[in-house]
Amino acid sequence: MVLEVKNLSFKYSQKLILDKLSFSVPKNSITSILAPNGSGKTTLLKCLLGLLKPLEETEIKACNKDILPLKPYEKAKLIAYIPQVEYYAFNFSVLDFVLMGKATHLNLFAMPKAKHIKEATSVLERLDLESLKDQGINDLSGGQRQMVLLARSLLQRTPLLLLDEPTSALDLKNQALFFDAIKDEMKKRELSVLVNIHDPNLVARHSTHVVMLKDKKLFLQASTPIAMTSHNLSMLYDTPLEAIWHDDKLVVYAL
Repeated sequence: MVLEVKNLSFKYSQKLILDKLSFSVPKNSITSILAPNGSGKTTLLKCLLGLLKPLEETEIKACNKDILPLKPYEKAKLIAYIPQVEYYAFNFSVLDFVLMGKATHLNLFAMPKAKHIKEATSVLERLDLESLKDQGINDLSGGQRQMVLLARSLLQRTPLLLLDEPTSALDLKNQALFFDAIKDEMKKRELSVLVNIHDPNLVARHSTHVVMLKDKKLFLQASTPIAMTSHNLSMLYDTPLEAIWHDDKLVVYAL
């Protein structure tokens, strides 16, 4: 397992948000977190990153390392992260911003070399972003910025990638391009993905495994075909839902 989470609990003030969650992310998998709104999906990711401090009984291991005591630059060698929304104090060019993904591979104060610039340019080309390389990161649309964040994360070359609603600002073409790029990267090297996503149809299309959360607890963890059933989804969302397989593709809709 690339990621192992045991007894993860978290409180805002005295309000319990997550209650003793235990789950794992297998190697070379795309594991989706699926839950009703307000279930703590983003809070969970922030706990995994160390941006929020879980309760003491929590254990989190990435690549067999206890990540809670690690310093930020040490975590950055293991985990890349794409948030929902982010604004930057400096309006870096897209190319310079993507090159920041190489920071953990360089010595302190070292500058990117020609090979790093070539690698960054290649990633931008793969994601159809080369025409934006000289634009400022804050001048882009939300969808363009999400694609640039993916480019930076791929250049970071971590074994684990955390995504928080990464496709919410993307049109259908870029949703497909986004996940295709991740799957292509998984063919080249060991990469595992944990993604917070709200659309069951995207989960069904792109995920290998699913973690379902409900009422602060783990509701279910299973492979996608086992998890994504009419019964499980109706129970998860407390509303009648139908999940139908057609030509090896799953379609979910409300009754």
